[in-house]
Amino acid sequence: ECFSSFYSDSVLLSTLKAPSFFGLAKVDNKVLGYVFSTVVLDEANIDRIAVKKEYRNQKIATKLLIELENRLKDKGVKKILCNTADQIYLVKKMGLEPVCNFTLNIFNSYDLNVFKELGVKNATLSCELSLSKIKDINKCINTNILVYGRLPLMVTENCIIKNAGKCINFKGNYSLTDKTGHTFPVICH
Repeated sequence: ECFSSFYSDSVLLSTLKAPSFFGLAKVDNKVLGYVFSTVVLDEANIDRIAVKKEYRNQKIATKLLIELENRLKDKGVKKILCNTADQIYLVKKMGLEPVCNFTLNIFNSYDLNVFKELGVKNATLSCELSLSKIKDINKCINTNILVYGRLPLMVTENCIIKNAGKCINFKGNYSLTDKTGHTFPVICH
């Protein structure tokens, strides 16, 4: 499917607190679709767009994106961070500059060339690259690296702690251990 799964009402309401732009498609107080976007300086990120399954193929997402485009341009946005390859096409159609996010997993010169051919001028390299691998890449477009202490490895719609029957209202230290014995912290919001 081309759209994200639809957030539950509680997740949707909690997400409303953060975005710089929130667009909502409603009929008779029934939410049909939405789009979230955050803006920093002249760059935006389309955090999420979704349309309920039964309302797809009715141009709802198109209308949401047109409204988003107008709002972002009014705010002086010139670039949009693309989390998926299909967003590059949408961003170019809006007349804005696509910037590849680290989620596109750019690992080598070939990847950068592919995105250059798609019209991308800036890209963030994969967080999994070592410094020596980054140095080896032929940088045919502007590149960025993300330096961060801990990267979120997984985001879930449903709380795994609550589903395990151990939720105590975001208190306590939780972790997941993979099959190799590595332990990863679970952070509840």
